[in-house]
Amino acid sequence: MPSLPRRCCSRITSAKPNVLKKNRNGDVGKGNGANGILLGGTGNGIGSPVELEENTTKSNGQNGIKITASGHQLKKNQSGGSASSEKNGSCAFSVVSGNFNSLGNTSNGVTIAGADGSPFPTGCTGTP
Repeated sequence: MPSLPRRCCSRITSAKPNVLKKNRNGDVGKGNGANGILLGGTGNGIGSPVELEENTTKSNGQNGIKITASGHQLKKNQSGGSASSEKNGSCAFSVVSGNFNSLGNTSNGVTIAGADGSPFPTGCTGTP
């Protein structure tokens, strides 16, 4: 695999609420060398708006979606894909505890299970 430049396509910090919707970060042969989406700062919990919704991350050098703080909802995000060329270099999702699954999220083509509003799986989901 060729060396990719280390840059981050979408980086969100401490302003509340952080909202990322319908972004595409990376694709086959076009991923960046870092995380596709890096989200920090405390979210608004189960309230509106959903902070991370309908984003697609593929072929990034590190994690597709990395969340370093709690209180964020994730809905209909696609990270990685079923083909090896679509997977991110580390995890599809790397998420700390205290975040929420608002359904429709996929990790390397597999739906992340759970009820609406349930805790989002912590740690690394969807390794290459």
